[in-house]
Amino acid sequence: MTAAIDDVNYSNFLKESKNCTPQLVCNIIEKGATQAVFRERALLLKNLYSCQPYMQTKIQVVSYVIDAVDNIANLAKKTLFSEPSVCNTEICSLCDGRTYNDILIAPNHKIIVKKGFSYLKTVLNFYSPIFRIKCHEPCMGVYTWLRRPQIHIMIELDIRSNLQCVTGHSCLIKEMPTTLQLEHDKNISSKYKLVGIIDFNSGHYIAYCLRTNGIWQIYDDLNSDIRTCSSNARINPHFAIYIRC
Repeated sequence: MTAAIDDVNYSNFLKESKNCTPQLVCNIIEKGATQAVFRERALLLKNLYSCQPYMQTKIQVVSYVIDAVDNIANLAKKTLFSEPSVCNTEICSLCDGRTYNDILIAPNHKIIVKKGFSYLKTVLNFYSPIFRIKCHEPCMGVYTWLRRPQIHIMIELDIRSNLQCVTGHSCLIKEMPTTLQLEHDKNISSKYKLVGIIDFNSGHYIAYCLRTNGIWQIYDDLNSDIRTCSSNARINPHFAIYIRC
C-alpha cells in the first residue's frame, strides 16, 4: 500500500487493475479503514478460505469465521493470480510453444544460505532470452524462452538450511538489495526498487515498508502504532516486493 502512496505509476497500475486485491488496496488508501472496506476484505477472503457460521438467528447467519491461516506465498498466489511478476513465452521450432505466468519468483536457496541475501540478484538467475532449450515431451524441437518482468516483482524468501529447520534464514535489512536490474530482452533491462519485506516472527507476519525518504516503517496488526526502524534491524524475510522504477 505504501508503494502506491509513494509511486504514481504503481498507484495508476493498481487503479486500472481488474483484480479485487489491488482494488481493495486503492479503497483503503482513499477511504481508510471503514466498515465498508473491512466488509470488502472479508468478502474477498471468504471466496478463498474455509468459512463457517459464527453467530446466527433462526432466520439468518449474522456473522462468519474465516479460517485464513496461510503462508504469505500462497496468499499472494491466490489473491494476485492475474497480476504476475513475470510473463513467460516459449517459442518452439516444431510445436506451438506455450505461454504462462509466474506469480512469484524464487532465488537459489542454497546460494542464499551460503552467501546471504546480498546476492539476491545473482541467485534469481533472471536472464532473457535463453536459446535452444529442449522442448517438453513428446515434442522433439528446441525453444527460445522469453521472460518479461512486469510492474512488480514478488519474491518468495522462506529460505531454510534444510527441511528440519523450524525458522528461515535471517538477515539484516541492509543486506537486502534496494534495487534489482533484470535483463529481459537483448541489451534491454529494467530497474526495480525495493518497497517492502514481509518478516515472519513467532508465527506472525510483520510488514517492513521502505518509503521514498529512505525510512523503514513497520506495520504490525498487533500494534496500533506505525513504528520505524534502522536498516540494522534483523528480520526473518519470507517475501519481498520490488516495483519498476
